[in-house]
Amino acid sequence: MIKLIKEVPLWNNGYVQQYDFSEANSSEESRIEHVCAVARVCRGDKTPVKSDKKLYRQLLTEHDGKCSSVFEFVPTWKSTLNRDLTFTHQSIFGVRVSISMSYTTVLSNLRAMLSDEEDYYNECPQEGFFVFKVKVPQMIVKHILRHRMLSFQEMSERTNKLREYYYCDELYELYMRLQKRNCLKQIDQYDGNLWNELIYRTAQCEFDGDQQQLKIRQELLNKGSHGIAYTTLWIAGWRQDKSGWDNFFAVRTKKPAQREVIELANTIKQMMEE
Repeated sequence: MIKLIKEVPLWNNGYVQQYDFSEANSSEESRIEHVCAVARVCRGDKTPVKSDKKLYRQLLTEHDGKCSSVFEFVPTWKSTLNRDLTFTHQSIFGVRVSISMSYTTVLSNLRAMLSDEEDYYNECPQEGFFVFKVKVPQMIVKHILRHRMLSFQEMSERTNKLREYYYCDELYELYMRLQKRNCLKQIDQYDGNLWNELIYRTAQCEFDGDQQQLKIRQELLNKGSHGIAYTTLWIAGWRQDKSGWDNFFAVRTKKPAQREVIELANTIKQMMEE
């Protein structure tokens, strides 16, 4: 039931994937599939789950009897009928009443509704709930998580080893220097597997020295190999909520935001507009 709308590659091995979660709350089967798909990112997506239904039941009470944050990725909505009575005329025959009706729609997510002990399905999808899965280097994740009005689910470092590393042209001289330092055969073109091996062997003190000598942006090497290690996370939110996506784009699509954050934010914004 989960629909991949589009994938845009970023940098060497990163990406942005857009998904359609508009029908995630249309049935119990759909809820289970969408919730478990988001939850699996914690385990790196590659660890098999024996039973989605069992995992779903576990997630329902994972936080001291409350449901897990992954339920925030199931959009919910409800409309309330408003009725306004207007007395327009009074005579000996009675009162003429004018009734105007309108609807107020509340956009939320399943986690919030279950916490309020409300449980219902939405057979008709509601437009405006955007869901993305991104693969990005750790150095920009904190910049993303600062936008607290969006929902996030990130790969767990407790159960996964982050051994794949971000690369850009700015790091080419470092790449060649690490090759020479490790007495490896010189090649003229970036090799992803070799890069991963070199970074894994490099200590933080080496990064500090190389960063100063080669005048590499401090943000690229300040956190050592962990900073440029790839991680995967889900991001979701209602476009109608101005404190969510609009705030993210207003802050992260221009300087002084980091170059990689700007590229990510602009890519997501363009995908949403399309």
